Amino acid sequence: MIYLSDTTLDKVHAAADELVEAFNQSSVLIQANPTQTEFYSGANAQ
Repeated sequence: MIYLSDTTLDKVHAAADELVEAFNQSSVLIQANPTQTEFYSGANAQ
């Protein structure tokens, strides 16, 4: 599994093209989900 963040679908497809060739596969699965990422240090963090 490869996790990509903050990229475009065109760049994901370009990476998938390389994976298809490198691993001699007919396809790779691409799953896109809307996400929110944050670094949380607790309610009392300063």
